[in-house]
Amino acid sequence: MMIKGGIRIGGLSRISGFDADAAAYFDRAGVTDATAKSQINAFVKGIKDLGLWNNMVCWPLRSSQNKGSGTTAYSLGGYGVFDGTIQNSPSWTSTGLSFTSTSQYINIPYSSPLLSLVTSYAAFFSTSTAYVQYHVNFQNETPAGAYLIHRFDGTSNGAFGVTTRNSTNSYYNSTARPINLTTFQSSAFSVASTSDTMYQDGAVAVSGFQLQPTRNPTATPAPYLQIAGNSSARTHAFQALFATTITDSQSTQINSLYKTTLGTGLGLP
Repeated sequence: MMIKGGIRIGGLSRISGFDADAAAYFDRAGVTDATAKSQINAFVKGIKDLGLWNNMVCWPLRSSQNKGSGTTAYSLGGYGVFDGTIQNSPSWTSTGLSFTSTSQYINIPYSSPLLSLVTSYAAFFSTSTAYVQYHVNFQNETPAGAYLIHRFDGTSNGAFGVTTRNSTNSYYNSTARPINLTTFQSSAFSVASTSDTMYQDGAVAVSGFQLQPTRNPTATPAPYLQIAGNSSARTHAFQALFATTITDSQSTQINSLYKTTLGTGLGLP
């Protein structure tokens, strides 16, 4: 929108000293809360300082940090715009998008950049269930298709694992990690050429394995990316995907950055 003199109203955020990319997100997602703007701005600047901005897309899911209503989960990041469609009415809350049914999820339609995007990811969430299997899926629901599932299992001494599956194989790797089902926590996964790594709360949980699913962009139906499918009674505060392999150090830094910006007040460990 323009006002007299040709100044864009959204541009007033820039005059106030906000990073231009953060301000553009405020305009697009309808973020109006002053505290949320400050948190988002600090996070954007921090990700840029880490050199990850152009390789990241994320979804801040606390109500004040996104639209906070409706069925669109707006994305933030320099890799591109990948707004998601929220299915089956999970609730926007001050701590994140609250899912209470296995049919609730965020769907992001397929586009070619997603083929290289799901290289690394990070999630911040809480759950009240002993078993959580949530998806960061790239799948097409055909026998030749593949999907990557991140599974957080609290039924067996806090087992922590990732499952990937395609038409010819499946693999599950886990390690015992203490978890607290009543608090927020973070998890991440990073793909490398010879060794993949899982992280919990910014620290290495398990490494030295390979989970690289086959991706079939020509299959029918078309592939899609899905966030937060297949579990109930959990709240997602944030989800990020990277088109580059995040290192152990970067995982720790992302975790610390989130806790002091977008994750302020969540009580993250």
